[in-house]
Parts: sequence; C-alpha cells; structure tokens
Amino acid sequence: MPTPAASPDEGETGTDAPPETEAPLDRPGKPDDAVHVDAGHAVAGDGSPCLIPASELTVRLRMVPTQPGVYLMRDAQGRILYVGKAGVLRNRLRSYFQKQDDLGVKVRHLVARIAAFDWIVTATEQEALILENNLLKEHHPRYNIKLRDDKQYLYLRVTTGQRFPRVGTVRRTATDGSRYFGPYADSTALRETVKHLQRLFLFRTCTLDMERTYPRACLLFHIKRCSAPCVRAIDEEAYRASVHHLIDFMEGRGKAALEGLRAAMGDAAASLDFERAAALRDRVRAAEQILEKQRITSVGRGDLDAIAFAADGEDVVVQVFTVRDDNVVGREEFVLQDAGDASPEEVTAQFLQQYYARATFVPPLVLLPALPAGGHVLRAWLGERRGSAVRLEAPQRGPKRDLLDLVTRNATLALERLRTEWMADRRRTSDALRELGEALGLPEPPRRIECYDISHMQGTNAVASMVVFEDAKPARHAYRRFRIKAGDQNDDFRSMHEVISRRFRRAITAKETAASVAVAVRDELRTADAVVAPGREDAMPDDAGEAGLLAPDDDVHEEDVAADSADPIASAKGWGNWPDLVIVDGGKGQLGAALEALEEVGIATGPGGLAIVGLAKQFEEVFRPGHGQPILLPRNSQALYLVQRVRDEAHRFAVTYHQQVRAKRQVGSRLDRVDGIGPKRKRALMLRFGSLTGIRAATDEELLAVPGITRAVVAQLREQL
Repeated sequence: MPTPAASPDEGETGTDAPPETEAPLDRPGKPDDAVHVDAGHAVAGDGSPCLIPASELTVRLRMVPTQPGVYLMRDAQGRILYVGKAGVLRNRLRSYFQKQDDLGVKVRHLVARIAAFDWIVTATEQEALILENNLLKEHHPRYNIKLRDDKQYLYLRVTTGQRFPRVGTVRRTATDGSRYFGPYADSTALRETVKHLQRLFLFRTCTLDMERTYPRACLLFHIKRCSAPCVRAIDEEAYRASVHHLIDFMEGRGKAALEGLRAAMGDAAASLDFERAAALRDRVRAAEQILEKQRITSVGRGDLDAIAFAADGEDVVVQVFTVRDDNVVGREEFVLQDAGDASPEEVTAQFLQQYYARATFVPPLVLLPALPAGGHVLRAWLGERRGSAVRLEAPQRGPKRDLLDLVTRNATLALERLRTEWMADRRRTSDALRELGEALGLPEPPRRIECYDISHMQGTNAVASMVVFEDAKPARHAYRRFRIKAGDQNDDFRSMHEVISRRFRRAITAKETAASVAVAVRDELRTADAVVAPGREDAMPDDAGEAGLLAPDDDVHEEDVAADSADPIASAKGWGNWPDLVIVDGGKGQLGAALEALEEVGIATGPGGLAIVGLAKQFEEVFRPGHGQPILLPRNSQALYLVQRVRDEAHRFAVTYHQQVRAKRQVGSRLDRVDGIGPKRKRALMLRFGSLTGIRAATDEELLAVPGITRAVVAQLREQL
C-alpha cells in the first residue's frame, strides 16, 4: 500500500530534530518507547476521516514524537491494519488525516477504518526498518504489501560442521554452523535441482549417524547418486572436497567447481583408474552443459541480483535473477499481496526489505526498475547485512538494462499465467463465503472463521486444535493448540467446553486490557490537552500518554498459558481477534458444550452475537443454536467445500499435535507425569540418583538435598511413583 506523501517539513530523513534527552536504543530493532492510543467505540461523525473523533484526533497527533520509529494502525476490534516506518513519526501520521483527496483509494479505505494507532520510537531509521520487518512477520497486516505464503519458502542447507556434511532442504535458517542458500519460492524446482546436483557431486541426503560405519550402502550409491560415506566408500577428505565444489557451484563459482572435477579426472587417469576417470568425465560434461545454459549477455564481472516486477491492479509478481560471475545461477518468482495502488518505488522498497531479511546472501549490486523509497536507509541496512557497501541501480541503457528487460518480460509472462489461476480461485472464494453467509443467516460473509477439533486415543493424551481461515485461506500464524486438562479426557463434550472457555476467556481478558489502556490514555489526553498552550504543539512532551507496551510475539504453543492468566500481556497474545464464525467439529453434543462454555464466560450467541455452528461428519450436517433440524449444504456448493476444508485442516492440526504429545510420552520417563517435576528438577534427580529405583529408595532428607526439591514435591514423588 502506498504511504501518503509526507508533510513538507519531513523530507527524506526528516528535519525535525529529536530532543536531546532522547535515549538511544540498547539493541537494534527493539522498542525504546511504545504508546497505544485507543478510540474506544467512538464513531466519528464530526468531520474526522477515521473512527477517532476529530477533537481527540487533534490532541493525539500532538502527542506523536518527532523521532524516527514505527507506527501501527488498528481497527475497532484492535486488529492491526497497517505497519509503517517514518523518519519523523509526527509528520507521517499527520499526513494520513489531512486532505483525503490527495490519498490513493486504498489509503482512504485504510484511514476510514482506523480506530486507534500506536507508535514505537527507535534511535535511527535503520532500526525502524528492522522493527517494521519483525512486526510484518508477526502480525501480517491487512493493508501492507507482503510476500505471499512467506513461511513456505525453502532453503538449501549444507551441514558443513558435520564429519560428512549432509545436504537437505529446510524452511528456516539457524546459526548452527551450516551453509544456507535461498530462499527458493518453487519447492519442486529446488528438489529437482538437488537431484541433479547429487549426480554431479555425489553428496548424501540421509540422516544417518556418520560416526558409525554401516555394513552396506543404500540404493543411491548403486545408481551413482551418492558416494556412500556411510560404508566409507570415500574418505573424509575426498568427500569434503566434493562438498566444497558443491558450495562453489551454489555460490555461482561454477568454473571453480568444474576445474576441480577436471583435476580429479586427470589424477584418476594418471593413476590408471580409468573407471573413475570415465565417471568423472561424465560429471564434467554434465556440469559444462549446466554452465552453458546459465550463460547470458555479459553485464560485467561480479555478483548481482536483477529484480523486476509486473503489476495489474492488486496483482504483483516479482522476478529475481541471481547472477554470479556473469552466469544466471537462479531465478525465483514471488507474489506480493495487497499492493493496491502502490507506486513502483513503494513496491520496490517493500520487496527489498522483506526479501533480503530472509536471504542468505546479499550481493554488492542490485539492479532495479526504479530506485526504492527511502533508498539511503535500505542501502545502509543491506550494507550492514552484507558487511560491505551495496549499490542500488536503475540502469537506463546498456547490458544491465537489457538484463533488467529480460527479467521484466519473465515477470509479465508469470503474471499473465497466474492471473488466470487467481481469477478462478477468487471467484470460488467469493462464492463460498457468500453462500455460507446466506445459508447460516449471517449479516455478511464471514471473513474470519475459527474451527475447533479434539484428538485423543481412548482418552489419553487429549489435545485440541484451533485453526483460522481468513478470506477462505489458512491463516497459519493464528493457529493455536491446547492440551486438555479436564479429568475425563475421553469425554469430547467436556473437552470442547474447556477449549472454548479457555479461548474466549483469553479474548475477554485481552479486550478488558485494551479498555483499561484506553481509559488511562483518555485521562492522559485530558490532562495533556489542558496544559498545551494554543499554537504551542511542541510543548507536549514526546513521551506523554505512555500507557502500554506492544504485545509479545505470537506463540503457537499457547497450551501452556493459563486461560485465566492475570498477566495482561500474556492474555493479549493474539487472542483479542474475534471470529466472524466458529465451527466446532461434531454434532449437537459438541455444539451444546460450546454454547454452555460461551454462556459461562458471558458471550452472547445468535442474532447480534457470536455466530457458532457444529459440523457433523457423517452426513456433513450443519447444526445451529436454537434450530432442531440441521442444514444440509448442497453437495456441489462452494460453501460445503469450504467448511470441509476448514474442518479437515482442524482435524489434521489436532492429530499432528496428538501424535507429537503421544510420542513424547512414549519415550519419556514416569517422572514427566509427576506434578511439580519439570525438566530441571528431573535432570537434577537423575544426576543425583541415576534411576527411578534410586529415587524411590532415597530418604526424604536425600531428596530435599537436591536443588529445587521441596517437601510438596517429595510428597508428589511418594504418591505418584
């Protein structure tokens, strides 16, 4: 989404100097000061462009500091609509609420939904950029330009720290001493590439323990796709040399890898090992063919990335050509969501920011169709990630322009191909939501759907899942899972009652926390408004109204957080987002248990309240509160396909978690089931006594001598062991 034009006094870096008393950040990208400004439930009807009344909006904008930082726009339900950064926060925020005719259509739609805004002060614009990246990954705001399905991108990992390095694909990087390459958008193409590279460099992809020697090699050795280090068919030095050739190849130094293969072929021929020499000759020819396909028109030696995009309304496809040593060694395709009427400069800036936050390598030169907005901040940030200067160029002529035109043509063709698929998909999605809303008598199509399922095995290791679909697509960042704490875990009704209670009790806690923050801020505003002299906006202290901190990162392991937690921060971890429709997997029994739980926590259902239904699997019957007969959606309707997808995803997520819990229990110790015994106490007991037999035989005094063991824990050990 395009950012509105900054006020004239902001400029590229901002001309308003921050106060001398502003303390720098201790760590880059961490909030120095966070303020939440809430509009409550006011609906502006006094000329305000948003849901905040004009009188309050004027005062609140005075509170915004003039330092660089990040701002967050929220709707009436507290959901984050947009995250942005600015060199001067006050000027940027003001620009949203000035003359609306100067803003794009999408920006006007955003402003009309704003009921609150937050800001986080940072020491520099570069730190604001880093923080903005983190917040985008955490919250996935509706109006931000963002990479589609960013969690699905793959990396190629080479475990160089192991004795015989392994090559495989992973979905996230880690500081474990391994080499990573990526991200790659096309997982199928990456896995095919790995297969071709296996034939060239004969590396292993298995997870065997290389400290052991196995009696025989697997099939990959016999079909010449692995050198079988597991049976020591190759020594460690030769294997590591082959892995180094692979890394050279992946880094774009294909000639170095080719020379290494030729040298090995020459050595084999000199030692009269003609069979090995012939095998190496075939690998050399294959490498030469790959390198020849990568050859492009010369654009100058060195490493660079060429990035271009094609846009048509909301649809934006970006192509990235990776050039290393004058060879195209990779081409990736990315789709941007919610680009709207953003300018080329804004699209370029947002893509660079999100792509290179994930990339494992930053080249010294990046070719672009247009220089990005805030280019000086991006260059500084990219240079820090690379460790040396990075240039951003928008060539107008010559070989570099020819390369960029080639990338643009590829992006245009990709957009045409994908738009055909998207049009059919959007039509199905729109029809499904409309049909479902009409069938259930909802006032409008449900945008956010939550579905709950219970999974256990004969009452053991009972767990539950909560999956979320937004606009008929999985919102995996919002998934939650629960461990059932009810006594009889074989009772699905009781388990459903517990899960619904825990989920919506947390939602109410989050809402109450937001309301208390709003009251505190309103009091601050009244006090602040009384002390600000007319025409003296700068008299307002920059940290006035500080009343709340940004919620911590969402965590999919929320089952260990108490539903009635008194910690307002813990209870606000994404639970405040209310669904438009709740689906419980099961018939009347499960629906009745869920309704009872909602009534106990004080949430109304039915017309004007929370919409909730039960879905029985046998005949796909949809049960509604207060209706004796279920609804049977037409067998060929898009609405039925949608609820089936949602229900199946909830079932998959619950079963997967149940299997994880059950596996841990099967390989665990009886100590894991003793109340009050966690990993630290378990480790301390085992180090002291060596076994369960030793723990049982120990006296109370000996047990109490173990760090962390109390008399209450000793009593639990005696009772449960």
